[in-house]
Amino acid sequence: MLIGIVTDIHDAVRPSRATLTALRQSGVEQVVTLALAGVLGFAHAAHAELTILTPEVARKIHALAEAAREAHLTSPNAAALAFNISFNGTFSDVTPVDLHIVNTPALSVVMGTPLMHARTVLFSALQQLLDLPSTDDLLQLNAVVVTVEPRQHDAPNVSRVMLFRGDQQIEPRSSDLAPQLYRNAFGAEFQLNAGVVTFPPEALQPGPELRVLLLTSGVPIEWRLPASDVARIR
Repeated sequence: MLIGIVTDIHDAVRPSRATLTALRQSGVEQVVTLALAGVLGFAHAAHAELTILTPEVARKIHALAEAAREAHLTSPNAAALAFNISFNGTFSDVTPVDLHIVNTPALSVVMGTPLMHARTVLFSALQQLLDLPSTDDLLQLNAVVVTVEPRQHDAPNVSRVMLFRGDQQIEPRSSDLAPQLYRNAFGAEFQLNAGVVTFPPEALQPGPELRVLLLTSGVPIEWRLPASDVARIR
C-alpha cells in the first residue's frame, strides 16, 4: 500500500539545501521562493474542514502532478516544486496545525491527513522520476495515518496507538506496528516497534478535543489537540 512509504509528512515535502542550491543555480528562483512559502506553511487558515479524498479530488491532484511533470520534463526537482506550488494554490495551507505527536531526537510519531499524504506521495514520485500513482492508488490514502519511527536505541517502545474524540475511542482500521531491527552508527543492533496505524478520516472532522495515547514499555505518552485546532485540520 502507498501509505507505507510515507514516514514523515512534514519532512517529505521540504526540499533539501542541496536541491534548493541546484535550483537557484539553474535559474528557477521564483519556483524556490514560492515553494518555500507553500511548504513551510506561511499561509494561515482560521477555520477549515478535513478534505476527504473523493474520486474528484484525487483526479484534480493527479492532474496537477501530470501538468507539473509535463512543464518540467528535464528537471524532476523543478517539477516537484512546481506541483507543490499548484497544490497549495488549489488547496491552500494543508498543514495549519502541527500534528507531530512526538518529535524528539529519539522518537518521531506524526499524524497525517489524506490530503497531506496524497501531496507527499506525488511530490516524491515527481522528484524521484517514478511513475505517478493512479487516482485509484491515491484513494487508498483516504485515511488518517499515525507513523511511529524510532530514531535512537533509547526511544520509548510504542506498542499501541489509541485515538479518542472527546470520550469516544476511535478504533483503528489497520496497524502494522511491529518490532524492527535497527543498527546505530557504531554497528550495535537494537529492536523497537515501528510502523503505521490507520484510522478512518472521520476521526479528524471538526468536533471535540482530539487525544492520542501511546502505550509504551514505560509511562504512556499523551497528546491532546483542542477542539479549536481540530476544526482547522485540512
